[in-house]
Amino acid sequence: MPAFKLARAAEALGGEEEVKSPWYLSRGNARGDSITQVFETKEAAIDAACALVGQGVYVFEVGPIQEGHGGTRLNGAEIRRVFDERARITE
Repeated sequence: MPAFKLARAAEALGGEEEVKSPWYLSRGNARGDSITQVFETKEAAIDAACALVGQGVYVFEVGPIQEGHGGTRLNGAEIRRVFDERARITE
């Protein structure tokens, strides 16, 4: 079933179903430019964002390419919280 139909079916049932959808990561570089990268899944985008945060890079946000499909956008502070939580788990 296409992602759009899955999302609509989940909405109709009153639930929120995780839909596989491409996600983007927006970050800054040393020159102050904004760089956007696209990943196949939410997990891959969040993993990459956390790796960048661990290197001291500021991540602006991570979110689904098509808003409302596959989850909710995370801002830089939310990504930092995910990074911190993962760091606590591995300690």
